[in-house]
Amino acid sequence: MSLEVRGLRVRRGGREVLHDVALDVPPGEITALLGANGAGKSTLVLAVAGLLPVAAGGVTADGDQLTGLRPERVRALGVAAVPEGHRVLRSLSVADNLRVAGPDPAPALAAFPELAELRDRQAGTLSGGQQQMLALAQAIAGAPRYLLVDELSFGLAPAVVARLVPALAALAEAGIGVLLIEQYTRLALELATRVHVLDRGRVALRGTPDELRGRLRSAYLGEGDGDL
Repeated sequence: MSLEVRGLRVRRGGREVLHDVALDVPPGEITALLGANGAGKSTLVLAVAGLLPVAAGGVTADGDQLTGLRPERVRALGVAAVPEGHRVLRSLSVADNLRVAGPDPAPALAAFPELAELRDRQAGTLSGGQQQMLALAQAIAGAPRYLLVDELSFGLAPAVVARLVPALAALAEAGIGVLLIEQYTRLALELATRVHVLDRGRVALRGTPDELRGRLRSAYLGEGDGDL
């Protein structure tokens, strides 16, 4: 049982962005998806979450067909996405953000107890790190089986990232399968048990962090891979 992507093709702006992509996200593990800017990583997350139409191929979660479903139905079947950019309901309070996301905020607040102290704050007034916590908490509130996280560390200070990393690892330890897109390659390789590398919309490499660490080059990851 896993989140399975098979033969996925997605078009954006009149051109095919993903070409016959296949990957698995097992439960209880963090799977890293790496690649240069424009490789198609965010497109894959949006397509799996039902936020972009799929031209061909399919996605299943523990055997449940997700292809062609609306985002709310994908979420109801246990697949939650945290898109890039700290997307929260900025005009609502923290408490209302969690209330909208799921009936029981307790697991989310257990993962991020800081949010309990901010429950009456308007989400738009939170710092970038607090908004990322809230975005993750929203996803957790829906009790997902699988979590898609696009750029965990985007725009955040290292101290904030250091707070988010153990929370994400704890979610995997609790049995949630995590697909992680992360700009910092070293961080992704430290967290993940398996890695896929996208190059111009195709899976160019796959394996364990140890297998791939010596093979990853700027041809795949761009100029920001100096932290390998």
